[in-house]
Amino acid sequence: MLEHHPELRVRKNIFRDQNNAQVNHTPYDWIVHCEQNGLFLPSYALTCNIVAALYRNRNNPDANALLQQYKNHGTGYGWHAQNTVIDWGTGHIIHYPYDAHFPSSGGTSRINQSQPHKRIAFDKTGFASITLENALQRPNFKNYIRNLTGLANPADLVEIGNYFGKPAMVWVSSSNDTRAAWFGCNSYNFNLNTDLNLNSYDAARGVRRSAP
Repeated sequence: MLEHHPELRVRKNIFRDQNNAQVNHTPYDWIVHCEQNGLFLPSYALTCNIVAALYRNRNNPDANALLQQYKNHGTGYGWHAQNTVIDWGTGHIIHYPYDAHFPSSGGTSRINQSQPHKRIAFDKTGFASITLENALQRPNFKNYIRNLTGLANPADLVEIGNYFGKPAMVWVSSSNDTRAAWFGCNSYNFNLNTDLNLNSYDAARGVRRSAP
């Protein structure tokens, strides 16, 4: 188990301004923004488990409305920033990264000091940007995806992509840079994208631990 939360409160909407327009930031700035507002930006693994839970409860109108934001949160797509980066040089997934894990587009806010930091090695031999269904046929690729998503059965995301009417794709890097990890749909695919620049700029959703 990558992380455990007895109970979480998930924002019903992405962050929006006073005019209900989508607010955009880089992943690092989203982490800081959430922490400054008593929330935290979920890791890739936590997001995937939230989305899987929403899908299981999709007959509930509130759950389905939130789920649909990962398809389209109002701009024609459903991108969400994640509290995870991928170090393609050393071959590590880093959930809840620290300042030092942002070689660019970072800062000095001492992010994620109270979060369950996880650094997980992977073997990228044979990786390619392909459908999630095909990626899961390659043992080391499947292991990477399981550690990225935190799901015992990552094929659940293939089913969710079908529900969205978009094929689930996994995108990987051909560079040795540290890259941002984003989750959600664009016009064509339901994307597990781990090959975006750290200065990528888009929407996010915060979560909060429930009070004991």
